[in-house]
Amino acid sequence: MSEESIETESRRILAGELALGLVHEMNQPIQLLAGHLERLREGAPPEWGRSLASMERAVQRISLLVLQLRGYSHPGVRAPTRVRLGELVEGAQELCGLRLGVGAGFCVEIAEGLEVEGDAVGLEQVVVNLLLNASQSGASELGVRAYRCDKEVFVEVWDRGPGVAAEQREQIFDAFYTTKQRGEGSGLGLWLSRRILLDHGGNLEVEDNPGGGALFRMRLPG
Repeated sequence: MSEESIETESRRILAGELALGLVHEMNQPIQLLAGHLERLREGAPPEWGRSLASMERAVQRISLLVLQLRGYSHPGVRAPTRVRLGELVEGAQELCGLRLGVGAGFCVEIAEGLEVEGDAVGLEQVVVNLLLNASQSGASELGVRAYRCDKEVFVEVWDRGPGVAAEQREQIFDAFYTTKQRGEGSGLGLWLSRRILLDHGGNLEVEDNPGGGALFRMRLPG
């Protein structure tokens, strides 16, 4: 490995460690704020509604950034283990919190006993990012399916939202590219997700979902 490559990798590791430290420091105040907001909503007068909703969106925005930092703090495949996809998706749904399932149906279809080998935290982060994107698209329905085909395992996150335009299907995987309004997206979620899957020897693809919407497909060695 060249000196330049060693320096680049060292910076990457340092950035990951800093991100992990920030995640630990930010989680507690975020949970505290969310708890206080929930209590404030109980019995709050109607005129507080708009302010409380604005505060809740701000807390959710911070939570999303923390989730993305959490993924960035685990670059590459660390300590590969056998990952049960059913448990992974359940954990990802829990991490998404209230943003998932509000006004939308949620469907899970995962082959019994389906497993892959990899970094559980990194793979969970990919599913979290894809579920959040789907739920934020305004989709009326979304879901996850996972299955094995030949020597690969596929995890698909689909939605009945507006879909992804053909001319944007490569751009959306670029760092800092976002189709969301200013202040609503960092443009790192899909870039990070594809990087994690490439580190696993897989890939992340997007196509039209049959019946409308978008379908993101995680490809992993089986």
